[in-house]
Amino acid sequence: MPVTLIMVFFFSAFILYDISQLTLDRKIVEERTLFVKEEELKKMAARDIVKRLRKDPMLITTDDLNYTVGTIHYQVVDGDEDEKKIEVTLLVPPEHQATFQFSYNIDKDKIIKWVD
Repeated sequence: MPVTLIMVFFFSAFILYDISQLTLDRKIVEERTLFVKEEELKKMAARDIVKRLRKDPMLITTDDLNYTVGTIHYQVVDGDEDEKKIEVTLLVPPEHQATFQFSYNIDKDKIIKWVD
């Protein structure tokens, strides 16, 4: 009987350890997936905002863009004829929010500064 109890104890400990490892692995995968979605959303947002600035360089606005991955809210906050500074807020479900800024040079047609 004591041998059986010892075996049950070790088996239970092994099962509980595996469950905790699986839970930890799941959290890591969810966090990594969220990071990938956030990075994808940043790239899409920057590309679409730059497209809008190419069409209208004097664009001073606040707007929302919706994607399947999430939503962004952006605001052109500062700038002159050559350079625009844009603040972007990302909303990635469920309840994750991040912000970043970038500066776009209209004459050079490129992003010259990126701040996460």
